[in-house]
Amino acid sequence: MATPVRIDVVSDVICPWCFIGKRRLEKALGQLNGEIDPRITWLPFQLNPEMPREGIPRAEYRERKFGSLERSRALDERGSAEARGEGLEFAFERMQRTPNTFAARQLIDLAQGKSAGEAVVEGLFGAYFLEARDIGDRAVLLEVATGAGLKTADLEARWADAEHPRRVAATAEEMRNLGISGYQLSSSTGNTESPAPSRRRRSFRRSDKPRRRSQTRAKDHGLEQHKQRDNEHHQRRGGKPAQRRIRDFRLVRIIG
Repeated sequence: MATPVRIDVVSDVICPWCFIGKRRLEKALGQLNGEIDPRITWLPFQLNPEMPREGIPRAEYRERKFGSLERSRALDERGSAEARGEGLEFAFERMQRTPNTFAARQLIDLAQGKSAGEAVVEGLFGAYFLEARDIGDRAVLLEVATGAGLKTADLEARWADAEHPRRVAATAEEMRNLGISGYQLSSSTGNTESPAPSRRRRSFRRSDKPRRRSQTRAKDHGLEQHKQRDNEHHQRRGGKPAQRRIRDFRLVRIIG
């Protein structure tokens, strides 16, 4: 019988290393041959929380962030090479804008409540990195939503809900308070790089072993707070709290 494992992923859908990391995570899980039953939750994070709602031209953003377009192109080439190793062809040269991803984050949150989180996250990554579409554009987001089987009216209602943005923003701030701010993939075993699927597979198999308190205390405290609020949210809506028997992988960070 497969062992249930909770995996919390903190990422932004405009992060190329997040898409690459997602593929590597999928490969690692596939190599386990059904040993575990992964319960993946995509937690909110924005690389650029101060980004204007309409986004900005990508060339302007990249030059400002990296100092020159030459440096930007070199980083794109590196990312593209890594992506090709995972069967992905990034369309950096066709990207026109760097979007604000908050509305996309709201879509992911809606989707996870309707068992469509994986389809929506994959759809957003694909739309941005493979098709060079502006995923800050609500028309594009509605298309991704319907492609994952969601109703446009539900997403429109989520965007219109004044309370929801505050809840998403609060959770995103919790992730930043855990020290998440740049490219990294780490696990309960203390890894601080983006490992190959074979290493990630071994990490899952070790995830129930004792860990040094110094490695995980801050992470565990933050995620326990998150899970407590999540349970309270489900109870208010008449649902059941998260099952404690699920092995907790604590935190997978895929940030670019």
